[in-house]
Amino acid sequence: MSKAQYKTAREDISDQYKTDRTACKAMVGNAKHVCSEEAKARKRIAEAELKANYSPSDKHWHDLSTARIEAAHAVARETCESLSGNARDVCRNEAKGAYLAAKADVKLAQQTVNAAARYDAKQVHPDAV
Repeated sequence: MSKAQYKTAREDISDQYKTDRTACKAMVGNAKHVCSEEAKARKRIAEAELKANYSPSDKHWHDLSTARIEAAHAVARETCESLSGNARDVCRNEAKGAYLAAKADVKLAQQTVNAAARYDAKQVHPDAV
């Protein structure tokens, strides 16, 4: 992907976000807030995907996973706001539980990748490690 393509893709993401936000303005109440949060989530994920594809690295792929998790959590929390009382508390706790589990999965995957890289390095250069 060239730098010009990257710039065009970023502009497309920004334009899509503006379109999504405009669509949300027609809504009212919590639906409007959820719609706005979903628009932000799509933008964050699209930007992270673009970065990961433009300059692939473990960090950018990790950032993409994190963006997806945080976006899902933000939307889930905003969805919980339409509830009240105990139902809201349960919804928030479920959202937090899913968020923490997903973060732990990403951390475990990253540790596995790092361990595999260390193992590979040890196989190639046994005296260096």
